[in-house]
Amino acid sequence: VIAANIFQLGSKSIEQVMQPINQIQMLPSNATVVQMRNLMLKSKDEYIPIYHKQHENIIAVAHPRDLLRAQDSKRVRDFACPPWFITQNSSLLEILR
Repeated sequence: VIAANIFQLGSKSIEQVMQPINQIQMLPSNATVVQMRNLMLKSKDEYIPIYHKQHENIIAVAHPRDLLRAQDSKRVRDFACPPWFITQNSSLLEILR
């Protein structure tokens, strides 16, 4: 079953597995660690994109594990990772490598 599912990935397009940006919970670039923690309590997401001024301008991705020892008043983006971008033409198998 697992092998069959892996082979099916080759036939799926990125659009079939991507989540639209307007459905993703995000934080502004000036958000604090305590704001991220509060959002994560309500969210099932494993990470939170950080945007600057516009939701389409993703500047970082914050993972809860990166904030464990951070002070509540610090900015989330100071602990976040740089984003990586894909397009709808990207190969799903290439992304998973």
